[in-house]
Amino acid sequence: MIIVRLSFTIAFTEIVKGKLFIVFLLLLCFLFKITRVQKIKHVVLSIIQLYNIRLNEPLYGITVIVRITRQDMHSR
Repeated sequence: MIIVRLSFTIAFTEIVKGKLFIVFLLLLCFLFKITRVQKIKHVVLSIIQLYNIRLNEPLYGITVIVRITRQDMHSR
């Protein structure tokens, strides 16, 4: 089993209400063809909770570390 650690920084503006971030996470899931959906849902829910806590403050930058567990990721 391979653990892939993706660390990426996403720039937020006041215009983005969080929907674009969710779409980005969904695209990321589709790109890596994640089999463990439960962990990804948990990560997404925790990120959404963090975002909802700071709705009063404009988020200009957030750092997210996603750990993806996959089997034979490089093989097709």
